[in-house]
Amino acid sequence: MKRRVKALFNEIDSDNSGLIDSEELIIAFEQLGIHLGQNEISEFLKDFDEDGSGTIDFEEFLLMI
Repeated sequence: MKRRVKALFNEIDSDNSGLIDSEELIIAFEQLGIHLGQNEISEFLKDFDEDGSGTIDFEEFLLMI
């Protein structure tokens, strides 16, 4: 299971930074047919970005999933 989640994380992390930023989240949601504005993405990040970095790392992504 963790391997599948890591593969999904890596797919969303298009620049291979080890972090998912707001632009990558917008693209991921759009691929699912969900169109969110920057405000909605910012709120989403606030909910899951435990360290306040403005990005989601793999551990935060695991909690999100």
